[in-house]
Amino acid sequence: MRSSVRSFSLPACVWALTLVACGAQPRVNAPSSTPTQTTATATHPGEPATPIKASKGSKMQRNIHGSPFGYETHGEGRPIVFLHGLPNDRRSVMPRFEPMFSATGSKWRRIYPDLPGAGETPANAAIKDFDSYVATVNAFIDEEAAGQRTTLVGVSWGAYFAAAYALKHPERVAGLALIVPGLGPSEEAVRPPRKVLVTEPGALDGAHPMVVGMMNAAATVHSRRIRELFERDVVPGGKAADHGFLTRVLSTRLSYHKELRALSIDVPALVLAGKQDSMDGYIEAGEMAQHLPRATYAVIDRAGHALAGEQTELVTAHVREWLARVNEGLGGSYEQPGL
Repeated sequence: MRSSVRSFSLPACVWALTLVACGAQPRVNAPSSTPTQTTATATHPGEPATPIKASKGSKMQRNIHGSPFGYETHGEGRPIVFLHGLPNDRRSVMPRFEPMFSATGSKWRRIYPDLPGAGETPANAAIKDFDSYVATVNAFIDEEAAGQRTTLVGVSWGAYFAAAYALKHPERVAGLALIVPGLGPSEEAVRPPRKVLVTEPGALDGAHPMVVGMMNAAATVHSRRIRELFERDVVPGGKAADHGFLTRVLSTRLSYHKELRALSIDVPALVLAGKQDSMDGYIEAGEMAQHLPRATYAVIDRAGHALAGEQTELVTAHVREWLARVNEGLGGSYEQPGL
């Protein structure tokens, strides 16, 4: 019988591989009472620290529930928050989405947080279970929104958190995008078997076993470009994560999980899934999209859980069109020359 609790960003074998390779340990940073710019770096246990670099953005820190919450912002305008999967950090989403926005004249303030236990946001002692984890994420979103309606983009576990916020605070949400959503434990979940469709000769030659393991679990395209993406944007976050803390929290269950799976919110929505996603599949994502009255739902071939990297152009096209709908809903124009 399938266990009622599972990890949605990486399968158990990859979590274990990350733990063995890194000797993951809790990290402690000094809290800040107000939003401040910071130069803190993510520490990868067992090897030299690798800074999380801000590319023309501002690295910030807030105090949320008595603990620091690290994040990065780009641009000015309406708030849009990008929530990454676990055990990754913001580096796994920022390079995928930030290029979609104009370097100048953008109407969106892009906010890329590191979720608790990941990147530059340490484990919070106040977080005891899934409910308190989500409550902390929600508090961060509210602080950054500053009373404005928020647009949310969630990837994998991040999609679960985005949906949880929308369920609790529908009046505060302007738009909702769920990318390869992990929608929680289900005895009836349908997931395709792992399958590699494209193997570029020599693409994995000399690759670290962690990279190979992650790509086997999440990617259906094994190319040099995808390998570089994992090495640059995914593996560092996996190494920096507080795996003990995340395992404890994610082994519990959200008290309003059933309500979340039936989320219905009347705002422009987008649900994208990879046809070969053996980690979260696409059936459950489609079921959730049916409850969202204004959702575009697409299942994209030649893509697994690494959909945003494997099919970047298609994901970009869908996200840009969705944001045009969000902008229209906020009183702007649907036909935008740029973001």
